[in-house]
Amino acid sequence: MTLAAATGEGLPEGGAVVGAWFDGQKHDRAGLADGALTVAAGDADEPAALAAARAWLECYFAGEDPGPIPALAPTGTAFQQGVWARLRTIPRGQTTTYGRIAADLAAATAAPPPPAPSAPPSAATRSASSCPATACSAPTAP
Repeated sequence: MTLAAATGEGLPEGGAVVGAWFDGQKHDRAGLADGALTVAAGDADEPAALAAARAWLECYFAGEDPGPIPALAPTGTAFQQGVWARLRTIPRGQTTTYGRIAADLAAATAAPPPPAPSAPPSAATRSASSCPATACSAPTAP
């Protein structure tokens, strides 16, 4: 796993985590600045934010309660920021779906959620106007 932190003005003492990637994932290290410094866990140059994040993740993946989330300062689009903010509200041990997150974000911005994939209507849901005349016409009385 790769963790990235930023330090400096406007950030908490010790910096804040700005990215986390599983090695080899599809967008591995996407958005990581070209000049980013790589340090190994425990190196003297390791920012305090990374040490805290590493310890938090070790507890989390060990199934223990890791406590409060370390300082974060992710950068991204408004949509990405919304998704990340929503992800941080999911209580430990609970799950949700990306569809639910999308619906929550849409409701918060009064935008309609993305349409569900369309499928051809089944025989049970076809209206008379969508059926061939011979299949949907009721027999007429003599």
